[in-house]
Amino acid sequence: MLGRLRSAQRDALSSQELAPIFDAIGLVYFRLGAFKDALDAHRNAAHHDHTQANPLNNAAACLCELKQFQQALVALREAKARPRKLPGIEVCILLNTLEVEINLGNHDAARRAFEESVRCVDPARPTDLFHVAIGAALLGADEDAAEYFARSIAVAKGSDLGETPAIDFVLADPDRLKIANERSLPLHGALTRVAARHGAPIPLEHQLIAQVSLPQTALTALNELVEHPPEPTKALRRVFDEHRA
Repeated sequence: MLGRLRSAQRDALSSQELAPIFDAIGLVYFRLGAFKDALDAHRNAAHHDHTQANPLNNAAACLCELKQFQQALVALREAKARPRKLPGIEVCILLNTLEVEINLGNHDAARRAFEESVRCVDPARPTDLFHVAIGAALLGADEDAAEYFARSIAVAKGSDLGETPAIDFVLADPDRLKIANERSLPLHGALTRVAARHGAPIPLEHQLIAQVSLPQTALTALNELVEHPPEPTKALRRVFDEHRA
């Protein structure tokens, strides 16, 4: 893939052609964990197209991985100011801003970014709802995270939550928690806490199960003690008698 993109880069005749190629190269490097190379590619994409917000948002994601949060915030502000935005990108920019502000210790600014992202959500777009669910989880708003995650699944499946509580809808299919676990550990944690508070059963594969395993002879002896407890000693009888007195 990278070889084909580099070949297309050499053959490109204009900045208009180069920008999406560099952005695609950046995405490949990002998936490979080569965040510095990804950052260079996304910055090149932003340089060749001064109107699209996406390359700068992607550059900010790389800067977050590199723990350069102040630079990430600058890139996100520039991305937000650009006139051309792909569907859903504004929500992404705001939620990336939320994460950066949390890392910088600016929790009020993080909440403002979250509230603005909620206003930008397209309720018919599952990815918007899913990203807002992650943002809520990062803020510690577990119930909101469960609600938005449930809505994202319902929209993706073309179903309706109706009167079903969000956490019950999520736990009705174990694959739903699996999705959260694979995509966002904070979201998975939020869902697990909501389930615990509501007394909803968590699927076995998502529980940490600790069992005490006893050999059969020990189990037999334990059962015998339960069924036929030993007579209390004289000392123990005196304690009982004193307590009753």
